Amino acid sequence: MEGVDDASESLLARVNLVSYDGAIGLDLPILMAGTTTIGAESQILGTGLTLLWRPVLDSGDKWSWAAAATIPWVWVDVTADVNVLGPRGRQVSKEITPSANGLGDIIFMPLMLNYKASDDFSINFRLAAYAPTGDYEVGRPANRGRNYWSFEPPLGFFYFGKKSGIEASLYTG
Repeated sequence: MEGVDDASESLLARVNLVSYDGAIGLDLPILMAGTTTIGAESQILGTGLTLLWRPVLDSGDKWSWAAAATIPWVWVDVTADVNVLGPRGRQVSKEITPSANGLGDIIFMPLMLNYKASDDFSINFRLAAYAPTGDYEVGRPANRGRNYWSFEPPLGFFYFGKKSGIEASLYTG
């Protein structure tokens, strides 16, 4: 951003909104949350408060570092056909529609590095840790968390063509 001193300390607060709507279209038994399901649909809506801190570090003109945390609140709706024991011990399929909402897994990003290769090209590396703070229950398809710590090392390449007006990014994780 023009006019902004790149060497100043920054604290950013941002509200995120994420929506997911998907389905398993297979007619095969699939293990989901510790139970067997044949086909499932889910709708997930999440919002989160992200706090990002960028300290002043003398790391040259091309490098910058930041750290962040996101506290999410999620709403999960699932429709699934599950196998249950029916009369005489036979497996029967039953449709269930569980829902859950509340605190999800908190995301910590203690390492966010950015390398500004040129005015138009940057490389970004992050280390994200998902803490198991969202509610999870085996056998319940609508869970707000994963029930385990997980780590994600995403890498991003960003091109901002200031003269051409073309913008492109590749983000892998």
